[in-house]
Amino acid sequence: MVVVFISDFPRDYLPELQRARAAREKSLQDVKTDSMSRLMKDLAVDRAKNPAGALADRWDSEEDNDDDDDDTEINIIDRCK
Repeated sequence: MVVVFISDFPRDYLPELQRARAAREKSLQDVKTDSMSRLMKDLAVDRAKNPAGALADRWDSEEDNDDDDDDTEINIIDRCK
């Protein structure tokens, strides 16, 4: 049976745990950075092949402003009568 005293944890195990966490965070950050750089390269290639495509991909706030206020709402209670 292995007994670990609480007073031994900060001295013996905590530094290794912190190193492992830091290494994991660095690895995750490296993967994220690599993924973003590949995405940005792909976007740049797409824009180079089709410059007009970038203008077509822009979001038009007027298009998405449909509130459907054309007074065609049907009240469920009225419809069931």
